[in-house]
Formats: sequence, structure tokens, C-alpha cells
Amino acid sequence: MVNHNVITIEASAVGASPGTGTRSPAVINRLHKRAAFEAEKATVAEHRGTEPPLQSTLDALSTPVVLLDQAGHIIGMNTAWHEIARLAGRKNAISDLGANYLQICGAAAGDLAGAALRNGVSAVLAGKHRSFERTFRLLQDGTPRDFRVRIKRLEHYRPARFLVSHEEITELTRARESAREIGERVFEVQAEERQRLATELHDSIGQNLVSLGLWLSRLKMVTPQTDGVSTIITDMSAALQEAHAQIRTLSFLLRPPWPEQVGGLEKAIQQFVHGFGQRAGLAVEVRIDGPPCKLDRSRELTFFRILQEAIVNVHRHAHAGFVTVTLTNLDNEVALEVTDDGRGFPVCDGLPATPGVGILGMRARIMQFGGEFRIDTGPNGTALTARLSTAKPS
Repeated sequence: MVNHNVITIEASAVGASPGTGTRSPAVINRLHKRAAFEAEKATVAEHRGTEPPLQSTLDALSTPVVLLDQAGHIIGMNTAWHEIARLAGRKNAISDLGANYLQICGAAAGDLAGAALRNGVSAVLAGKHRSFERTFRLLQDGTPRDFRVRIKRLEHYRPARFLVSHEEITELTRARESAREIGERVFEVQAEERQRLATELHDSIGQNLVSLGLWLSRLKMVTPQTDGVSTIITDMSAALQEAHAQIRTLSFLLRPPWPEQVGGLEKAIQQFVHGFGQRAGLAVEVRIDGPPCKLDRSRELTFFRILQEAIVNVHRHAHAGFVTVTLTNLDNEVALEVTDDGRGFPVCDGLPATPGVGILGMRARIMQFGGEFRIDTGPNGTALTARLSTAKPS
């Protein structure tokens, strides 16, 4: 049998009316709240039975954690939690037992992030979700520090109890940002190199092919027109024309119209795909579903580079006769799909069994932004799908 704490409230002169010894309503209200809180702590101890003290478990954790009741009030915390209170600059509120976490998290994380955090925590407290997770940023002397907040209901506790943890992920966030910056720089270098190659193909090799064609024409004029010679010259001219067409197509693929140059992702996709179809002699179709995309520059270029790589693969390997490109803009994500009717290839878990550098590069670009990348293929063609969230990275 649990022996409940008996709370005795001694008379105090604080808040009392002079000469009367009676308390003001505000003081009485605070004392009643404190008495109710102490009674609730005794109830928690009763429901724990013979389990080890929860406070010892909390203090053993290096991650800052607090324990909430169903109304969102803080009824327990560990030692590491005081560091969060110091960072937030609200130590008197955050580190106090009985403080309301829902009110604190909104003020600590900013208006938009705080509202989302508060709504997610409220949903767990109300029983709508079993857990919730979100990242937010605090500033310490002008330096950002990132945290991942998790709230989860503790099983087997009656009344309901909820554990909130604030895990610092500043180093992880910085590493991701550095990787993203390096990746973007690599893409820029690749684009510059491809533009240089496209220029070389057009200005050097292309001009040499034109000169070779002129020499073939002259050779045809000065050579006796026997059946064998005419056939050879005709075949050489056809091969030369095919090589020139290939050079023009590759030059275009290496130096496409970028979104910032033509006024948006949709226009760039239409110009690029139709231009490729004309040069490669391929039937193409472009479908744009939804309102204009509102992606940041990095994500726009990621989508366009994936399209560029996919079209290059179709041109080199698929032997397709028809290509369809679909860009779908939904409320929370943008999807790009490239399908062809060419020959497929073996796949494993949504990727080719032996993926090349191009496909691995496309997947890496999408994964940097937490997107999805998949390839479905068969004897009747291949479908490549890439999806990205419209939300900016946390």
C-alpha cells in the first residue's frame, strides 16, 4: 500500500492583507495548484508500483528529456534538460516543474516552426498519434544549433505520460549542408565541362566533318563513275551525314537550355525534349500537370540534370522510337517521369542490376534532398521516376 504524501500549507504573510492574516485569491490559487501537483506526483508513484524510480532513468540519459502529463505540463526532467533551458534563454519557465511545454515550444522555436511543433505535440497528447518528430533551430550568440524533437507516449502508465527528447543534430546538419554544397559544385563543374565538350564537338569535329563532306563531293566529280566507285562514295556520304547528325545531337544534349536561361523548369523541359526529338529523329511528348513549379534553384537544376542524364541514356542505349516526359506538380511534391518504348535491362530494387555512373549520379542527386528515385523496366520499355518534396530542407 502506497503512503500518499500529506501536504500541509503553513500560514504566510506573503500576499496577506495587512493585519488580517488572510491570503489574497491569487496566492490561494497558487497554493491549490501546488497541492494538486504534489498529489499527482504521489499518484504517479502509486501507478509505477515496484518499477525503478523514473527520475533515475531520466538522469541516466545524455539527451535532454522532459516528462509531460496529458495536459502538456512538465512533471519531470533530467539534468541535461537545463542546457536546453539555458539556450532558449527562458530558464525560469522551461526548467520549472508544472510549466506548460506547449506554450514554451512555440516561443522557443519561432512562429512557423513553433506552430508546427506545438500542433504535432498536441496531436500526440490528444491520442491522435503515438509519436511525433520535427527539427528546429535555436541561436546561441548568433550561431545556429539544430535539434530533433521527438515525443512519444509511454506505455503502461496511467494516467498517460509522454516523453519529449531534444537531440542536438547540429553536426549532422552541417555535414549535410557541406555535402549538398560540394554536390552542387560538382554539378557545376560537370556542366562547365559538358559545355566545353559541346563547343569542341561543334567547332572542331563538326567543322572537320563538313570539310570531309566537301572533299567527298569533289572526289565524286573527278572520279570515273563506275558502279563500284559510286556505291562506295554514296555509302561514305551517308555515314558522314549520320556522324554529323550524331555530333549535333550530342552537342545539344551536353549543352541544353537551362531553366534560369529560358524562364523556368517547365519551359526548359519542353525546349530540351522537343529539341532532342528533332535532332535524334525521335517522337517525343511532354506533359505538364499542375500549376507552375516553385522549387528553389538547387532542386530545379537537380530535376533538369536527371532529365538530361535520362535522355542521354535513351539516346545511347534504349534504341527507342518514342519518349514521354511528364512533370507533375502536386501540393507537397514534384514528380518527373521519363518513359520510352525501347529495350529494357535487368533491375534489382528499383535500380539496374549493374548501374552505371549516370544512374548512380541521378540517384545521389535525389537522395541529397530526401527524394525518391526508381526505375521500372521490361521488354516493352523503361520508366524512370524521380520525386522531390516542395519543402526546403530542415
